[in-house]
Amino acid sequence: MSANFQTTTFTKLIDEGRVKQIEDWITANIFDSFTINEIALHFKISQDYLSRLFKQVTGTTIKNYINRTRIDFARYFLLTTDWPVSEIAEKCAFTDYKYFFRVFKHYVHLSPLKYRNTFTSTFLNNPKVDFGFDVGKVVSILEKGLDTSIIY
Repeated sequence: MSANFQTTTFTKLIDEGRVKQIEDWITANIFDSFTINEIALHFKISQDYLSRLFKQVTGTTIKNYINRTRIDFARYFLLTTDWPVSEIAEKCAFTDYKYFFRVFKHYVHLSPLKYRNTFTSTFLNNPKVDFGFDVGKVVSILEKGLDTSIIY
């Protein structure tokens, strides 16, 4: 192996580790309002570098990742609670309900209310979220009407 290949592989692993830390931080703080600049400051890197690094490692923008994660939680709450849609938007750190509606419709291709009415919850309402599981996976299972006990 050439030294250049080893250096490139090592750098790639470091970048992937750093992005994983950023993803974990975003998930842990997803219900708070924050900016990409605040994430960059937390990790002591520039906003431009953060955006480039995140896109390079994940193939998606950091804004897209944040919105997708928030929408996954919104979908989860829509299926497991009877909270009003405006309250879910607020809990998922969308300060503007109209923006939440647009983003939700962009990702899910249904309005939040239509989504709630289309899919039926298959387990008890529980607003507590365990960050040890993949919300997207749970939502997919809920949408299919499968037994959720297999994922816990």
